[in-house]
Amino acid sequence: MSTSDLPEELIREILSLCLTISPTEFFRFPTLADHPDRTSRTAGLLLVSKQWLRIGAPLLYASLKLSDASHATAVAALLAADPSLGAAVTSLCIEGDCGAGLAIITKHTPRVARLYLSVDRASNLGAAHLAAALAHLRPRELCAVDMTRVMRAFGLFPWARGTRADDAVGALERAVACWTTLERVRFGPCFVVSPAMSRALELARVGVHTGASRVLDVACCALDGGVQPMMGEGAVGQGWGVVGGAVATKNETGKPQGGI
Repeated sequence: MSTSDLPEELIREILSLCLTISPTEFFRFPTLADHPDRTSRTAGLLLVSKQWLRIGAPLLYASLKLSDASHATAVAALLAADPSLGAAVTSLCIEGDCGAGLAIITKHTPRVARLYLSVDRASNLGAAHLAAALAHLRPRELCAVDMTRVMRAFGLFPWARGTRADDAVGALERAVACWTTLERVRFGPCFVVSPAMSRALELARVGVHTGASRVLDVACCALDGGVQPMMGEGAVGQGWGVVGGAVATKNETGKPQGGI
């Protein structure tokens, strides 16, 4: 039997197993805990035939990761030429500075429900591009990590002393306040929740732009992989869990420990 004889339902199942990444794996924060290698996606299967490409391309683009401007520019051109691929994107990971192409991508990905945003020195330099891109999104779930703080915690800081990602984080703060669909937020290790972010989360929770208040599940993930609820079911104490401008997590002794 040749591949052309396989029913499309079976081809879709085969490609789904090879190309789909679970949200848990796709949105994994960097921690001190050991993790198995991420599942590699065998995109080469789409070269088998035009039929396999037609069936598999939406599966491949369902989870889209962007990490530099050249890649984002290429993806932006592809999505602009084929809107069906943009409509297939439901999980989006943005790392570093993806340039002006990022806003084109988010404009053509209206169904993004889960957003992973990793900011660093590069994304801080491209904060204007990031702000323009975030304005097009309305995610239900947000995972945010500040790598300038995580790298300090790991002792692997590659940038000049004092380098921060405040401009990029500021762009995120302004976007969060307008995300009327937001239901779940996870901050990565060492992420500092500023007063501005606290206000943005509160605006998102009460639905100030829609008048519809809702439950917002907010938590901070620690370097050891643990999760400390900040708001929603299981949250400890009142407010957003901010200690001295840093997200309050708890170590094994139960004592609060701030971000870096």
